[in-house]
Amino acid sequence: MDESIELLFPDLYGTLSDKVAAVTQVASLCKDVQVLEHIVEHNQLMSAFARLLEEDSNVEMSFIIGKVLLAISKVADFHEILANHRVGATILRVIGLELKRVGHRLDMKSQPFTTRQEHFFFICLSIL
Repeated sequence: MDESIELLFPDLYGTLSDKVAAVTQVASLCKDVQVLEHIVEHNQLMSAFARLLEEDSNVEMSFIIGKVLLAISKVADFHEILANHRVGATILRVIGLELKRVGHRLDMKSQPFTTRQEHFFFICLSIL
């Protein structure tokens, strides 16, 4: 398991499509609590998720990372790890940025939220 996580690291620092593919691969593994345990124990991976969530402005990437963090947040034993990586504060900042984007789109009289953004907000609020 740890070897497969390690293989994802070059992709987490590559192009946007590489990052999305790597995070999607991790998200597909999150159905098993034992796998989640390996993920949260991997400090570098958790730090990469927190960094990507905050730095990357791609809604798809943020949505997939949000799904991983939501799966982790459903296990009470992992809440401290999420707190150590300041996931809650990061999510609040990301929500603020997304709301600013929506405000700019409203100024241009377009649709306020995309379906993906609505799902992203739901996931973020569920994590908190």
